[in-house]
Amino acid sequence: LCGLVNGLLIVLLRVHPFIITLGTMAAFRGIAFVCPSWFSAEGALSIGQTIGDFPASFTDHFIRIEGVDFEGAASLFVNEYEYELVQKHTGLTPAQILATVGLLVVTLGEKGAAIYAAGEEIRVPAVAPKLILDPTGVGDAFRGGFVRGQSLGLDWETCGRMGSLAASYCLETRGPQEHRYTPTEFVARFRQNFDDQGKLDILLK
Repeated sequence: LCGLVNGLLIVLLRVHPFIITLGTMAAFRGIAFVCPSWFSAEGALSIGQTIGDFPASFTDHFIRIEGVDFEGAASLFVNEYEYELVQKHTGLTPAQILATVGLLVVTLGEKGAAIYAAGEEIRVPAVAPKLILDPTGVGDAFRGGFVRGQSLGLDWETCGRMGSLAASYCLETRGPQEHRYTPTEFVARFRQNFDDQGKLDILLK
């Protein structure tokens, strides 16, 4: 619902997404204080409770991290800030997190990404965007590129590089899902930045 409101305001008012997000964030926070009964649901605020009555911090409750909720997960994708939150709110060390999930990917902004799998750490550089218009959705774009490579059975490094390129396309476009490219365009630009040794030919079939 919050995302829908943000999207409508961005389209109708033609205001930068960052400004709209800040404004609606403040508005929704105010609503949570004034009308806490709206949030009554299992595991959320009960009727009559206020934000200050939370048994844990708002962040604790919002991100639903209590104990090891991701135990048994096939993969965990986080950015640097989220990775710190995971460690803080679960009490797990990086080594314990790695022992819990099969694949850990930490995106590092302009520094690229770190991939941890099978006892290995793989560093993948970012792909320099032609211009930066909007960072919204960059993390999702990275995951999309990465998972596409994973679904094709490609190695982790190639998957990470595909994620980096997809993220760069997103940065160059306003809106989280407005970027477009054909398989041919994607492969050609990939090869301007990396040597895939023919692995991405599979996208052209």
